[in-house]
Parts: sequence; C-alpha cells; structure tokens
Amino acid sequence: MRKLMSFLDKILINMPIRNKILAFNSLSLIVTIAAMLYFIVAANKSIQEVSLQQEILTNQDLVQGIESRFSAVQYWSLDLGVSWLNDSEDMIYENADALRNLLEQLETVQPDLSASLLSGLDQYIEVNLQAVDTYVDENRVKGNSLVSQGRQIGVEMQSNITGLLQQLQIEVGQSNERVITANSNLIIAAIVSLALIIVA
Repeated sequence: MRKLMSFLDKILINMPIRNKILAFNSLSLIVTIAAMLYFIVAANKSIQEVSLQQEILTNQDLVQGIESRFSAVQYWSLDLGVSWLNDSEDMIYENADALRNLLEQLETVQPDLSASLLSGLDQYIEVNLQAVDTYVDENRVKGNSLVSQGRQIGVEMQSNITGLLQQLQIEVGQSNERVITANSNLIIAAIVSLALIIVA
C-alpha cells in the first residue's frame, strides 16, 4: 500500500497542473454519476414495491367485496326460503348481479377461480329457487335435498373466497416487509450518494 501511495505521489508531483485539474474534475464527475445511479436504482426499486403493494391491496378490496356480496346472496336466499316473498327474490338477483360484475373483474387476476365462482353462483341460485318452489308444492323431502345441495355449493364457494383472501393477506404482509426494506435502502442510498457528492 505504501509503495502504491508513493507511486501515486510521484505521478501527481510530476503531473502538470492542468492535467491534475482535469483528473480531479473527471474523478468528481465519475463519483457524482455513480452516486446518482445508485440513488436512482434504489428509488426505482422502492417505486416498484409500492406499486406492487397497491395492486395487491386493490385485489384484496375486490375479493372482500365479492365475499360481502355473496354473503348477501346467501342471506336473501335464506330469507326467501322462510318468507317466500318476492322482495327477497329481487334482493337475491340484485346482489347476484353486483357479484357477477365483481367476479368479471377478478377474471383478470384469477381467471379459473372467477369462472368457478360464476358457475357456482348460478347453480346456487337455481338450486335455492327450486327448493322454494318445491316447498310451495309441499314436497318437503325433495326440498330438503335441494337445500342440502345448495348449502354444499355455498360452502365450497365460501371456502374458495376465504382461501383467496387468506393468500392475499399473506401477500400484503410480505409486500409490507419489502416496501419497508426498499424504503430503508432508499434512505441509505440518499445518504451515501450525498456523502459521495460532498466528498467529490
């Protein structure tokens, strides 16, 4: 190391002042560019992580909306089975239409699950309406069988929705950790970049 420093000293001593100034300016420029690139890379990583987190949170809100609408469909199906009121049937269709719109949005991120839930929703409504008609016709045995079938479809749909929600919650937690790490790295990059520029 001493030999290297001694060699550099000899070069600098023998170097014309003009070349020394040029070398110093070149070194300063290189350090400044390196510091800026380091900061830009860290900032870009932070932006990507925040953008990904927003996407996950948007999907989570969508699935929560799906869960809420399906719960409403289940509630009004149960109410119709007890009351036989046309208003209850209207509420089933109203919430089912809103649920279909949400499931169509889900298709962009979960096409298979979206198709499965759409198919299940149609079956669920059809079976429950058939059950009500069967009870009206006083065929309790067939009505009970249809209710059991509808309940099984509903449980399977709810299980799929809950499973996706749990997966998204895990992804949100992981995304939070990545965003915190990226922001910490951005702060470090800013400090290091500033220090390098000051030194330069």
